[in-house]
Amino acid sequence: MLQRLTMIALLTVGLAAAKNYNFSMYDTAKAGSVQLKPGDYKVKVDGSKITVMDSDGNRIDAKATLQPVEKKYDQTAVAMKKASDGNEIQYIELGGTKDKLVFQR
Repeated sequence: MLQRLTMIALLTVGLAAAKNYNFSMYDTAKAGSVQLKPGDYKVKVDGSKITVMDSDGNRIDAKATLQPVEKKYDQTAVAMKKASDGNEIQYIELGGTKDKLVFQR
């Protein structure tokens, strides 16, 4: 019985922990009002708190929200569109979830 309770407690802690998602930019693009340069980035989702960091660990001050979708994403992917002033990230699909990250201007 104690083993079962310990296992449930460990699983609960694992589910409550922050999740990290990696993505790469091959061209400059805007994420909301912030310009991202080519390179590797990490998104950390901890409940409703979202943090975007570059490969050096510097925090990117881009405001974003999670929006639920119906189908689970297989992998993390960036959806972009060409705008008059350059590339713009529409959203980032978070692999293994039913959430997409939408940047706000």
